[in-house]
Amino acid sequence: DKPGAYSNDDLRTADLFATLASLSLENIQLFEEVQNLATHDSLTQLYTQRAFRNRLKEEILRSSRSQTPLAMILGDIDFFKRYNDTYGHQAGDELLRTVSRLLVHHTRPVDLDARYGGEEFAIILPNTVGSHALEIANRICTAIAAEPFVFRGKRTNVSMSFGVASFPQDATSESQFIRVADERLYKSKSNGR
Repeated sequence: DKPGAYSNDDLRTADLFATLASLSLENIQLFEEVQNLATHDSLTQLYTQRAFRNRLKEEILRSSRSQTPLAMILGDIDFFKRYNDTYGHQAGDELLRTVSRLLVHHTRPVDLDARYGGEEFAIILPNTVGSHALEIANRICTAIAAEPFVFRGKRTNVSMSFGVASFPQDATSESQFIRVADERLYKSKSNGR
C-alpha cells in the first residue's frame, strides 16, 4: 500500500526470477518436443519403430510376469509403391496419414500404434488374445477398404494385409514375436492380399 516500498534492486530481483522461471518453462517445453520427435514419426504422429520395439520388450515382460495375453498386428499397405507412382508422393503421404488415423480409431488408448517402416505399421495389444487381435485386424482391413481415399477429386481404392501373433502361444521373445507376425503378413500378401 505504501508508494516506494520496493527499490530498484527489488524490481531487478523480481525481474531476474521471472526471467529464470520463463527460461525453465521454455526448457521443459523444448525437452518435451525433443522427446516427442524421438519417439513419434513426423508424418503420421504414430510411434517410431524404435519406440515400438522398446514398448514390445516391456509388454512381453509384463505379460510374462502377470500371465496375461499379449497380441501384435503387423500391417502393410498393398501396392503402396504403385499408388505412389500413380498419384504422387503427396498422395502417398496423405494415404499414410489417413491409415494412421484409422489405426488409432480402431485401437484402444492402451494399445500402441506405430509406423514400423515405409508403408508398414505395427500394433501392440496388451491383454488381448490372438483371436481378438485377428478380429481387430479384420475390422481395420474393412475400414480401410471402405475409406474413400480421395486425391485431387479422384477416389482411389486401398487395401491392407495383416499378420497377427500372440504371446506366449506363438513366440516367447521379441524377435520371434515379430518374425511370426511378419511371416503371417507375408502369407496374407501371398494369398491375394
